[in-house]
Amino acid sequence: HGPHFPLAIEIYRDKPVFYGLGSFCFARGNKKLHRNWVGILARITLENKELSRVAYSLVRQSENTEINLRPPQDESEAIAHIERLSQPYGPRMHADGDAVVVWQADAK
Repeated sequence: HGPHFPLAIEIYRDKPVFYGLGSFCFARGNKKLHRNWVGILARITLENKELSRVAYSLVRQSENTEINLRPPQDESEAIAHIERLSQPYGPRMHADGDAVVVWQADAK
């Protein structure tokens, strides 16, 4: 993924497409220290070798470069932004525990 920021998520032929996951670990670039970015960790669940659930969690990098999963309730602004970008493309997202569900097999 080229962009260093999350982009839209689309449901295409009943499967999710993540257009930009952002950066998972990105401390320096162009001799600058990058701060306060958010990235997406895609969470894919298979049951009997079939896709059953697709969700994501947001990650942020701490000052000492540790990557931290962020609870959805602490990232409402970033989640709302991803939902706005994704709205024309069909996903109906909802928070579920420590992730945001994008697609579920039984929710077709």
